Amino acid sequence: MKRIAIIGGGVSGLFCAITLLQSENAPQVTIFEKMNRVGKKILVTGNGRCNITNENADKIERFYGENPTFPKYVLESFTPNNLIDYLAENGLILRKENDKYYPFSEQAGTVLDFLRLKCEILGANILVDKKIEKIIQRNGRFIVNNQEFDCVVIACGGKSSPHLGSDGSGYELFKSFNHTITPLLPAITQIKTENQFTKQLKGIKADANLSIFVNNKLIRRDFGQILFADYGISGPPAFQLSAIAAKNYNNNCYVSLDFMPKFSVEQVKKQIQKIIANPFTYPLKAENLLTLLLNKRLGQVIVKSCEININQDVYELSEAKIAQIAEKIKDFKLKVTGVNGFNNAQITFGGAKTDEFDSKTLQSKIVKNLYACGEILDVNGDCGGFNLQWAFSSAVAVARAINGENND
Repeated sequence: MKRIAIIGGGVSGLFCAITLLQSENAPQVTIFEKMNRVGKKILVTGNGRCNITNENADKIERFYGENPTFPKYVLESFTPNNLIDYLAENGLILRKENDKYYPFSEQAGTVLDFLRLKCEILGANILVDKKIEKIIQRNGRFIVNNQEFDCVVIACGGKSSPHLGSDGSGYELFKSFNHTITPLLPAITQIKTENQFTKQLKGIKADANLSIFVNNKLIRRDFGQILFADYGISGPPAFQLSAIAAKNYNNNCYVSLDFMPKFSVEQVKKQIQKIIANPFTYPLKAENLLTLLLNKRLGQVIVKSCEININQDVYELSEAKIAQIAEKIKDFKLKVTGVNGFNNAQITFGGAKTDEFDSKTLQSKIVKNLYACGEILDVNGDCGGFNLQWAFSSAVAVARAINGENND
């Protein structure tokens, strides 16, 4: 009987163990987890609700890395629908919210309990408080924690949220086997900007199109709720663009917010003119000019950014100033100065170089019977269930390979 060591008790490690143990000729599986319990990071995903997957999470264009096509086979071999069906068959039903899926209980703890208890029922040996700092290869086998194994799966995550277990130690294990680690950046995190205006807007939420530019070239745009903070901006669109910000904040990088994306600049201008022509209070001061269109404090900041005294009567505004206000609503620029670091990041951009792994089995091309799954590889997806789907899909790929099911 094969003996398998899995380093890391997160989603990918736990699901890899489950898939291995549900095979016809199940091996012996031991999970080594450095924390005092498995799956701590699962509990904070989806703001504690656990956004398990996304209906688009098998679309390769939503994933990134040095080789962005690398995860294609793995994602298509175990799709979001495959995951949803598997969970439902095993009693864990999901609810859909737009394109995202959550456990019906809306509690991340439900997912952790399912994975942990399933591992225990199937006979996985789970060892906690076991940080593995060295793996020895001897006579084609591996020595881990003074135990001998036929295969090793490194599934201990990246560098994001080190307080929850992913402290980057897995990269050192791969380096010891002469694997390359690509540059590492925090991703799905908050974007830091020049804060002249964001400090004034702290705590304000606004739906907007968020665009990021590098050297005046549009790189990507995303729509959703923006949360202003004293350091800059947060919210799903900021998370989506944060890896670009992390990589380029020294390259004339800025974000632009469009607070009325369904309106043209000319339409916004006409709406402002209507408000001036039909005031809802008299005299209408500049501080209230945008109250009918935007959050009041946001409107005041936009007016002030146009160098207008908010106590000024709006009837004194020139056509040029009204046009300037409309343009600011459609294109409110903030210079990017960085991102919040790995302590705040949900995932790591970069990782073990994918050219050194088989794209079907995720087995190392350098060391036979050494595998990687989950975030430790240089594969990362968009915010909204994509990275958890990769964790599940890659776990299945590795388990099938070890069981001899996908070595074609």
